Amino acid sequence: MKTTLSDSKLLLTQAAHASPSFKKRKGSFLIEASVSLFILVAIAIVLANASLNILQPRSWVMKQNLADAYLSKEVAAANKMDFDSIAAGTSLWGNGGLTNAQAVTLGQLPSFVSGGAGRAYGGEVRRERITLQGNIRAAAGLFDPNAGGRLALNRMGIRAYQLVSHVTYEIDGRTFVKSRTIVRSE
Repeated sequence: MKTTLSDSKLLLTQAAHASPSFKKRKGSFLIEASVSLFILVAIAIVLANASLNILQPRSWVMKQNLADAYLSKEVAAANKMDFDSIAAGTSLWGNGGLTNAQAVTLGQLPSFVSGGAGRAYGGEVRRERITLQGNIRAAAGLFDPNAGGRLALNRMGIRAYQLVSHVTYEIDGRTFVKSRTIVRSE
């Protein structure tokens, strides 16, 4: 006698219904689905936590890099500033002493919205102009026997200024300050 595939399926189904454990296993699917869902949620939470742990230091580095990039712009502005406006005290660096804090945008952080322009990241900048009039040590002091190994900048007709930019910014509630000093002389 030849059995077909449909006959063998029918025999398996009848055997399964005839077993005494069939009636005990009716609700097991619900338990298995609940356990599977619990395991998937646990894996999702672990992966979300891991991705946040990866993004936290990356955010710190991005903000530090934005502050450095802004200070590069400050250095470029100080180097291209007209020397007469620095000497007159009409430049951004003022007429000596610290200027008032000025709110600035250090750069743009990535946006979490598709097609977004980014989130502005800000800080404060204070600028300072320091007039260098004192004596400097130099080998050229040997040319002036009265200098005693030092050269007086003002006696030589040299005008020199230090232009200092201080940027203050916050990362995770902590305040950081970075500075750049540019010496301009004529």
